[in-house]
Amino acid sequence: MVREEGTVTAMAVPIRYENRVDGVLYVHNRSPRPFTDRDESILLRLAGQAATAIRNADLFAREQLARATAGASERRFRSLFDGVPVGLFRTTPAGRIMDANPTLVEMLGYPDRGALLAVNVSDLYVDSEDRRMIKALLERDGLVRGVTARVRRYDGRVIWVEDNIRAVLDEDGVLYYEGSVTEVTEHKLREEELRESNRRIVNIFESMTDAFFALNHQWEFTYLNRQAEHLLRRSRAELLGKNVWAEFPEAMRLKFFEQYQRAVAEQVSVVFEEFYPPLEKWFEVQAYPSEDGLSVYFRDVTERKRAEEALHQSERQLRQAQKMEAVGQLAGGIAHDFNNLLTVIIGRTELLLERPADATARRDVELIQKTAERAADLTRQLLAFSRKQLLELKVIDLNALVANMDAMLRRVIGEDIQLVSAAEPALGRVKADHGQIEQVILNLAVNARDAMPKGGRLSLRTANVELSSGDARPEPGAQAGSYVMLVVSDTGCGMEAETRSRIFEPFFTTKEKGKGTGLGLSMVYGIIKQSGGQIWVDSEPGRGATFTILLPRVEEAAEAPQPHAPAVPPPRGRETILLVEDERVVRALARDILLMSGYTVLEASHGKEALAVSERHKGPIDMMLTDVVMPNMNGRELYDRLAPLRPGLKVLYMSGYAESGIVRDGALEAGTAFIPKPFTVDALAAKVREVLDGSRNS
Repeated sequence: MVREEGTVTAMAVPIRYENRVDGVLYVHNRSPRPFTDRDESILLRLAGQAATAIRNADLFAREQLARATAGASERRFRSLFDGVPVGLFRTTPAGRIMDANPTLVEMLGYPDRGALLAVNVSDLYVDSEDRRMIKALLERDGLVRGVTARVRRYDGRVIWVEDNIRAVLDEDGVLYYEGSVTEVTEHKLREEELRESNRRIVNIFESMTDAFFALNHQWEFTYLNRQAEHLLRRSRAELLGKNVWAEFPEAMRLKFFEQYQRAVAEQVSVVFEEFYPPLEKWFEVQAYPSEDGLSVYFRDVTERKRAEEALHQSERQLRQAQKMEAVGQLAGGIAHDFNNLLTVIIGRTELLLERPADATARRDVELIQKTAERAADLTRQLLAFSRKQLLELKVIDLNALVANMDAMLRRVIGEDIQLVSAAEPALGRVKADHGQIEQVILNLAVNARDAMPKGGRLSLRTANVELSSGDARPEPGAQAGSYVMLVVSDTGCGMEAETRSRIFEPFFTTKEKGKGTGLGLSMVYGIIKQSGGQIWVDSEPGRGATFTILLPRVEEAAEAPQPHAPAVPPPRGRETILLVEDERVVRALARDILLMSGYTVLEASHGKEALAVSERHKGPIDMMLTDVVMPNMNGRELYDRLAPLRPGLKVLYMSGYAESGIVRDGALEAGTAFIPKPFTVDALAAKVREVLDGSRNS
């Protein structure tokens, strides 16, 4: 190409232009002509305009795309926000709810989103401490993570939730708060139930009068109760994780090791007696193997050993003497209440194990289950023998002691004997062993029960008395002074003079062979004497007996007493069952098992309510599942009243007492369908099905 002044001369070759827009190829052809400076100017101007137009078009297109994208994002966000199965919300910095998804509206029970948007989030929290804590976390960190709190629903019901909240900031500070809410009520209730089960089990061991400790397979302490700390004279903090053999004198280690090793190797319980020099006491040692190691009990038998030496009796005679009827009755009563607790613990842990859970939670539940099962085994041994021990003198309130024994005494004496108590309001305090005074009252109650085979009245009365130097002494050696008096009287057969004169002698008994040990009242006499008191009896044949006890009065304040230790799917059905149980937690467990097994369940807490439920229910009732021992009307009496009204009604009895005890007391006839407490989920389901499938009631 040759350029001349003012013009540009080019070869006459056709010009072809190509450009591609959105994948489309555009082709332009034009004939060439000389290119001038004017053309160049025009071309530059047009290029500038085109560039501006292209830029503007691009901005417009981008804006349109952004709007379309934003709309789609908002729709996707709203769809996720409204559809997620977790409560979501957004609030102003002051806490007013700006937005909430349907899950949160439903969780809190509000009629609609608008009703919830009128609420300040802080007003939802039940506890002011929760509000303060969450506010402090947001102000400090701008973040709340995994905090559980109680909130009140629209209908007033309180639920547990887990909050996760964060602050959204701009240059001026908090723009708004947003977060998620998950309901964890069932989880919290399950935690509380497990915690309560653990607490009860620990309380049982902590309130035992026996020393108890658990060892792992390395012979290291994993648990000790208070009595074990006293036995070993070291705190549990010092002993946990330490080897057991370092805590006993060298002379005892070999025997202990042999016995413990035998228990573990042969998986059998071992029982032996050993003198413990540090405390100068004799102990009966019991070791029970488990999957985790070994459970060991130390029972103080020093007083019994001294009695053996003093009376020159054989070990067999004195061991048999310990098996007192009173303790057997007491064990049955305690087992009833204890087995109610174990029924709930074992049943609920079984139900928990059927639900999905992580490995740690499952291991903890299985441990609770195994511990409860071991505790259930102990109910057959607990208080099987009398537990003699040296007196531990404390200042006690005799009125409170008698009142606390009321329920236990009623179980011991039976339903045919009326129990009457009369307490002096301003009764003084005495210094005695709380457990031993309970044993005194228990033994006197048992003697009274045996003296009233056809029923009667047992009375307990307390009073303050003063003995002056001129008073006639009811007992030789009684000193003048201030006393607290306890009178225990019955309306039984009474005693003649010869019996009265020997009643406190060891091994003296008026009962037939095999029915009594003769040590009950001698123990009563020894305990009262060791406590610095006096005891005597007034009785005539046919006029009952009155035991009067005097204990020296003290001016010190009373000390708080120690608490008493109290693979195939299960068969299903569609029948209707009337469930009668006065213990609420046991009733709830049995109801859940029956419902889970497919049955229709009618509930009642006692006999009178059961009769009313039966009258209201117009449909059939196929079976009644009832506790044996209930207030006012026992299970047998309830069935006798219902059976004529419901022909063909079958019955299954349950109780924390041993079956033989119920039959002996006449509450049930032999062969009656019966399931003992504690029962498992499968055991109850199977027994119910067995009774329902029987051609007649067992």
